[in-house]
Amino acid sequence: MIDKLGSEMKDYAPLLVRLGLALIFVMQGAMGVKGLSHAGTMEIVTTLVALLGGLFLLIGFMTQWAGFALAALMIWNIANGPKLDAFVDPRQQIMLALMVMSLVAWMLGGGRMSLDEKMKKKS
Repeated sequence: MIDKLGSEMKDYAPLLVRLGLALIFVMQGAMGVKGLSHAGTMEIVTTLVALLGGLFLLIGFMTQWAGFALAALMIWNIANGPKLDAFVDPRQQIMLALMVMSLVAWMLGGGRMSLDEKMKKKS
């Protein structure tokens, strides 16, 4: 029973990953926009990657590129922030979780309910 339900729901996994990541990254990017007038280059790049990557994931456009860019952003944030504490400190583990989820979006793509998939069907 549970196997049958799981196999029927597998088409929704990429959608759930995309929407969860989009919510977090769009909100983080939007909050970063407020401080852009006094920001340096890295803050601007971080804000743009988070905001655009989140928006692309939301609609499922260029999903694999967005997932890759967001995973790279999280690796950068971990390397320049908590480093190995991201693996053991519960307050820092969100970065690790976001990195892993972004890698999943990169590997799975947008899924059946994405703009990427609709564009494939047209061509």
